[in-house]
Amino acid sequence: QQQQQQQHQQQVSDAASASASGSDEVRQHTRVPRSRSSRSRHRSASDMEAQEEESPFDSHRVLREGWLWKEGGQIQTWKERYFRLTNRSVLEYYDKPLMLGGRFINSIDILHSQVSIPVNKPRPHMFQIVVAPDPRGAPNKRSKYIFAAPDDTTKEDWIETLRLCAELRPGRIPSVDRPPQVMRSIASRVASLVQGVAPSNAVRKLVSKKKVRYQKDGYDLDLTYISDRIIAMGYPADGTEAVYRNKYEDVYRLLEDKHQGHYKVYNLCAERAYPPNKFHNRVSIFPFNDHHPPSLELLKQCCRDLDEWLGAHPSNVAAIHCKAGKGRTGVVISSFFLYSHREAEADAAMAIFGSQRTRNSKGVTIPSQRRYVRYFAQLVSQGSALPSCSVAPTPDAPSGSTFVSASTPCRRVLRGIRVNTVPNFDRAGGCHPYYNVFENDVFRFTSKPVEGQPAVFRQSEQQDMSFECQIKLSGDIRIEFYAFDRVFHQDELMFCFTFNLDFHPESEIVFTRTEIDGTHKKKHLKMYPEHFQVSLAFDQSKEK
Repeated sequence: QQQQQQQHQQQVSDAASASASGSDEVRQHTRVPRSRSSRSRHRSASDMEAQEEESPFDSHRVLREGWLWKEGGQIQTWKERYFRLTNRSVLEYYDKPLMLGGRFINSIDILHSQVSIPVNKPRPHMFQIVVAPDPRGAPNKRSKYIFAAPDDTTKEDWIETLRLCAELRPGRIPSVDRPPQVMRSIASRVASLVQGVAPSNAVRKLVSKKKVRYQKDGYDLDLTYISDRIIAMGYPADGTEAVYRNKYEDVYRLLEDKHQGHYKVYNLCAERAYPPNKFHNRVSIFPFNDHHPPSLELLKQCCRDLDEWLGAHPSNVAAIHCKAGKGRTGVVISSFFLYSHREAEADAAMAIFGSQRTRNSKGVTIPSQRRYVRYFAQLVSQGSALPSCSVAPTPDAPSGSTFVSASTPCRRVLRGIRVNTVPNFDRAGGCHPYYNVFENDVFRFTSKPVEGQPAVFRQSEQQDMSFECQIKLSGDIRIEFYAFDRVFHQDELMFCFTFNLDFHPESEIVFTRTEIDGTHKKKHLKMYPEHFQVSLAFDQSKEK
């Protein structure tokens, strides 16, 4: 009996060891998942360092999100959807934002897709995505998707980001047949390339377009020395935006290498900012809106600040930027050339900036911005802050950077607006226009009716568009004309212009096609003829 018991115990022990051995073999070929807390406890120092150095493209991130209108496929109706564009070149859309419990509807793979503006535009602010054929030969559900944004700026921002993602998609798996080790290798290589010089700068060059880049000493930045002491550059960005704009670290490194202790950064963006300590607290902010001119008072203060900084030490330099480093930056630098007497004429100052900053000599191109540089040239030559409405400036007024204080701005009554032709903004050859009036960046008036829709104008029936009003105005005036969208209620900005009333004493102020924002380019001739102009009728009497 004792021998039988010993044999039984030996069999149980052998079975247990065999089971343990078998389970070890299974564990060698099977990955046993750990809990999140277990994984975090077992992370090594090298793993944590690798995650800190992770590329922006190595994780699932949202590059842009927001509401867009999308045209249906079989039933071509328009529906408003909430879109999220990820760094994996996937455009997802939902019925509402995720934070509000949005339901996922579908996604679009935009790798190698073509993003453009459709020829036939039944509604404003449209763009389209033409999907590339699947490399594995799988049929696409749809080859083209059409969208509409709420405004032109949003449309351009979406197009820019979509084109970026159509070119780069780190971590994309070319074939499902590849083993996991090969797929991880491809993802790592692409992610490391995005961090490198060549791919990122290829995208940055695409975004910077015709601007002259700084390509010396290992740098490749959207940055130009307009003179030895004045730098124009694009926005120093962080995060995923740094993939297609100037990377903050690169800008900081260049300024420290070339001008340590002797540089100051000027931020002109009204839409964004960063902590001044990023550049040792040597940052001045003079904000104004993109595609808008600044107020003359802000322009004067900025030039005075520039003059004081550059005059404090012969080695001091000024790095000036807006978002792209062209329009608003060009207004300030051209005005400073006038302020410092480097140039006496506004057009000559803008020409210098354009020739240095761009390869096609197109620096400051928006008519309203150019108009304000010319205003500033008059102020410098007359030595006054603003023309007085009661005393005309004397021809021999002192010139230079000293401004005489202005008297109270004139107030005048706008009686009417006349547009000499009917723009072609719908399929019937006309538009439903209305206009908004702003005084010193404050909304004053709109002709858009509270109920119903604006009057329709047709090219076959009317030769011009006339509007009556009675608005007291002074200082900086901005008038924006919109085309009313009676179907989708997404009105489109047709054209606009900004001017300072104190520089126009005449009772009728006329702006020609090339003097109006949104009609000045050759591509606008299909909607606005060469003789297009807008006339403003003012009372001759002036009030203070």
